[in-house]
Amino acid sequence: MKALILPIFLLLGYCISTSAQAEVTVKFNQPENYTDFMIGGSSSPRIVADLTKQVDKYLKDLGAEYLPKGDTLEIVFKDIDMAGGFEPWRRTEMMQWTRIISDVYPPKLSVHYVWKDPSGQVKADRDELLTELNYRILTGYRDFRTYDPLRYEKVLLRRWFLRTFGGDAGKPLLEK
Repeated sequence: MKALILPIFLLLGYCISTSAQAEVTVKFNQPENYTDFMIGGSSSPRIVADLTKQVDKYLKDLGAEYLPKGDTLEIVFKDIDMAGGFEPWRRTEMMQWTRIISDVYPPKLSVHYVWKDPSGQVKADRDELLTELNYRILTGYRDFRTYDPLRYEKVLLRRWFLRTFGGDAGKPLLEK
């Protein structure tokens, strides 16, 4: 009997802790029609699927870290224009498309979100256009040594998430 009690309490504790976690759902409205959601000039279905998977995971991780327990957040991306742009006059026949990072091409993310408390009461239901003209400064120089095609968008999303959903003031706004 005693041997059975401990596993039951452990299972019960696990069920309670997982049910209290914040839940983030991310949807992408017709990503094939987004302004600029590509790598190397290509927006093939495989690349789009990989990028959406990265954004989905990143936002779910932010939700697990910063959203109040039991809250739900549904984010729908209506358009994505990644940082930088492709300038056709810079391309040669031997060279692939290269994303030119410049102040004139800031990231722009058009989102709609619905944020609910544990009882289902709507805390916020809004459309927002996320952009940051200082995106290169906020990202920091260390990001140029690593290749993350979404590094600028992730910093933008993190800052928006903390500002909108009440992140801990003691935690840094920049990418970890």
